[in-house]
Amino acid sequence: MVKVTFRDQDGGARPASGPGGFPLGAGITLADLDHDPHPFLARLRAAEPVSWLPALHGWLVTRHDLAVAVMRDSAAFTVDDPRFSTARVVGPSMLSLDGAAHGRHRGAFVKGFSRAEIQDRLAGFVVAHADRLVAAIRPDGAADLRLSERALGELWSAENLERLARTYWRFLSRVTLGLVRVRYTEAQRFVVLLCRPLTLLVFCAPEYELEADHGVVRWRIQRGLLVARAGRESKGHLQIEVRRLPERPSEGRREPSERHSGEPSQEPTEKPTGERTHQPTQTPTGERTQQPTRTPTGEPDGDVRSVSLHIEVEVANFHPAIASGLSLRLYNATQSRIHVIVTHGFLRSLARLDLAESRVGRLVAT
Repeated sequence: MVKVTFRDQDGGARPASGPGGFPLGAGITLADLDHDPHPFLARLRAAEPVSWLPALHGWLVTRHDLAVAVMRDSAAFTVDDPRFSTARVVGPSMLSLDGAAHGRHRGAFVKGFSRAEIQDRLAGFVVAHADRLVAAIRPDGAADLRLSERALGELWSAENLERLARTYWRFLSRVTLGLVRVRYTEAQRFVVLLCRPLTLLVFCAPEYELEADHGVVRWRIQRGLLVARAGRESKGHLQIEVRRLPERPSEGRREPSERHSGEPSQEPTEKPTGERTHQPTQTPTGERTQQPTRTPTGEPDGDVRSVSLHIEVEVANFHPAIASGLSLRLYNATQSRIHVIVTHGFLRSLARLDLAESRVGRLVAT
C-alpha cells in the first residue's frame, strides 16, 4: 500500500485532481483505516487498486506491482510532501527525499542490511533462538486427586512411584489399542509403533526422586522418529511429578454436622486442563444439598482427614521433528494435541488408583 503524491512539471508536490469515479475510496473513513483496515484495503485491491481517498486527501495504491512501480519512479512521484509528519519532525531523511538525495541517505544503511551481511551476522543467533523457542514447547497436563490421608500414606512409596511410571505406559498402549508399545532394556525405554524398526521415541531408563511430599519420575529423551536432529541427546525429558498440596484452613477433618445446605458435593468432574471441579446436587424442592461421598479407601469423606495430591505430566525441551521439518502449526494440531488428549485421559484414570505392576521392579521393597 502506497499513498501517492504526483510531482508537477516545476518539481513541486501536489495531489492530482479529479476524485470522481472512485466510489470505494470515497466511502472509506479514517475510522475504517484506523480500526481494521484490511477488509477495506482488500476491496480496493480487487476493484480500485489506484483510488482517491478524500479522507486522506490523496491517492492510495494497494496492488503490489503498481506500488512497486510508483516507488521506483521518482521522476513522476515524490515522497517530499510537506504534509509528511515524519519529515517535519526529524528533518530530511531517506524517508522524505527522492533520487540522488535519497540515495546518499540510504547508502549508509544498505550494506548493514544486505542479505549476505544479515546472514553472516544474524543467522547463528536466529537459528539458536528458534531452537530455544521450539525447545520451550511444553505440552503438559495436571490434575488434583483427593484422597484420605491414610490412603496417601499407604501409596507414598518408591515402589508405587515406579508403578505410577508403568501405569503411564500401560495407558498409552491401551488408548492406542496396542499400536503403540513400550519395549524395555536395562538402560533404555523404546516407544515403538508395533515393533522396534518403527521406534517413535527412545528414552533413558527413568530417574526417580522421592521426598516426604514430592516425587518425580523422569525419562530423558535420546532420539526417535518424532525427535528432530537438534533435539537428539539433548536435555529434553518426559516426567510425571506428584506433590502433596498444603492444606488450606478449611480442609482436613470435618464432621458431618459441619456440612450445610448449599455446599457443593465432592463429585469430581474433569476440566479440559485436567482440573477437578465439584457439581452441586438438588433435592426435588430445588434445594442444593451435600451428598456424602467416599474416598478411594471407601471411608466417608466427612469422617476422615483428607488431603490433595497434585499430579502433573510434562514434556520439556523437546524438539519435535514435525515442527522442525514441516510446521509448528501442524505439530500443534497433531502430535501435541494427541499428547494432551492422552495425558488428560491418563490423569482421569488415576482416580481409580489402579497402578500397574512394574515391568522392572527396580524399586520394589525387599
